[in-house]
Amino acid sequence: MNLQEHAAKAIKDGANCWQCGKTPTESNIKSRPDKNGWDVDGFEDRQWIYFECTNGQCRYQTSFAKLRILGANWPPAPKVIDGDVEIHFRDGVFESRNRPLD
Repeated sequence: MNLQEHAAKAIKDGANCWQCGKTPTESNIKSRPDKNGWDVDGFEDRQWIYFECTNGQCRYQTSFAKLRILGANWPPAPKVIDGDVEIHFRDGVFESRNRPLD
């Protein structure tokens, strides 16, 4: 999915600003390179995806990781630990494919 498709899915699934609760728009989605981010079509590196609130009093940046909108078709944001362990958020639980988490 490209950045706009990620935004549309998040909005459809109920994304809101963590600070003030305002619903984001597709135009205020942002990203930056981050090895713990999502694969996004059109970018060579993984991207950390977030919405910047359009409420002039707020401007809070709500990341997709904070939104926890991780349905069956949602690509989870991996966490890289010790250089080779990926942890994914699935069904409300963090799991590792290399070792169990405590």
